[in-house]
Amino acid sequence: MKQILFRFFVLFAISSQVAWSAETPALIDRPAAGAGPTQVSVGIWIVDITNIDSAQQNFTADLAVVFRWKDARLAHTGTGVAYYALEQIWTPRVGIANETSSVVRKFPESAEVEPDAPT
Repeated sequence: MKQILFRFFVLFAISSQVAWSAETPALIDRPAAGAGPTQVSVGIWIVDITNIDSAQQNFTADLAVVFRWKDARLAHTGTGVAYYALEQIWTPRVGIANETSSVVRKFPESAEVEPDAPT
């Protein structure tokens, strides 16, 4: 099974063995849709809090958000990480509640697919 890593904030080095999969057909349907819910784990890190306004009761912060799930359809045998445009694969629906201004994404949104590993 594959672990897909979706990142708003990405700190990584791209190796020369990266497989950009522009030729891969779109996999928009949820993985194993007939087998119940797809488990998605979420990690949120506060990178920096740049402003706190106690009178307005709001703050400005830089966050790193990572989503992980398994999708066997994206399995590959390469040694590096494969990258996919989000338009090519299924991704969980994400919304931000109580947002007071627009979200600024500092890095391109993409999915990383790690090679198969024994479970």
